[in-house]
Amino acid sequence: MPAKPSALVDTRVIYCLLSGVETSLAIPIDAFEAVLMREERMLGYFVGFEFTGDALFEIDRFRRKEGREIKPLTVRDILDEEIADKR
Repeated sequence: MPAKPSALVDTRVIYCLLSGVETSLAIPIDAFEAVLMREERMLGYFVGFEFTGDALFEIDRFRRKEGREIKPLTVRDILDEEIADKR
């Protein structure tokens, strides 16, 4: 029997965590776009240590062209939010 999804994870959203050794985000973002299209998802979160201007441009281009959104989150954004929640 498949595992029951956690209540904290929205099964309509796709998440992608980029490893710290990745140097170019262009290919992973293209691949992530393909997953969103294939799985017919409207929203995905892409987590990385930082995003180049080209990566952010590609994310915006995808939103304008396809009407689907990729939210880029940096590890720093996540840590800052968790620290603020603990105060």
